[in-house]
Amino acid sequence: MQPGKPSAKFDYENQKGGKTSLESLKGKYVYIELWTTWCSPCIKEIPCLQKLEKQYKDKNIAFVSISIDTLKDQKKRAFL
Repeated sequence: MQPGKPSAKFDYENQKGGKTSLESLKGKYVYIELWTTWCSPCIKEIPCLQKLEKQYKDKNIAFVSISIDTLKDQKKRAFL
């Protein structure tokens, strides 16, 4: 990706179970966080991200947090 160039188009599952497209956030800064349930540093970072979201609540920025767990990862985690 190059500055000033459009990003790749993709949809992601939002916290309400629906889909949101990256394109729908056009005109905003977008902070994208990728994480998994089995990644302890990822889990430890969540409170910091929540604090950051509060700090920038009324700013022109969208925070996108995407779990990249696979179904296999989710099943494994359920038995830990």
